[in-house]
Amino acid sequence: MLFALLVTFVYPRIAASIAFAGLLFCLPLYLYFTAPGPFRRIFKGEYTVLLQASFVWDFWTIAGGLTLAGTAYVCYRGFRVISLGKARERRGVE
Repeated sequence: MLFALLVTFVYPRIAASIAFAGLLFCLPLYLYFTAPGPFRRIFKGEYTVLLQASFVWDFWTIAGGLTLAGTAYVCYRGFRVISLGKARERRGVE
């Protein structure tokens, strides 16, 4: 995501794509920390730590998930604004 920040002003669409890819790679980690019960049901295996609760409402985990949601919104808006701007240029609308 740091690379997306560096590329933002030169290539905004590429930066939005990189940030969205980073978001998708981080999402399973946040899902595991927030909902370890359903995550373990989906991804079966041997876990060394016993399951204490299906959902863990930790402040920092929820804050990270909200940050991911905010990043997804910014990426979506970046794609949409760039697409609308290019469509207006093609039509000749100011």
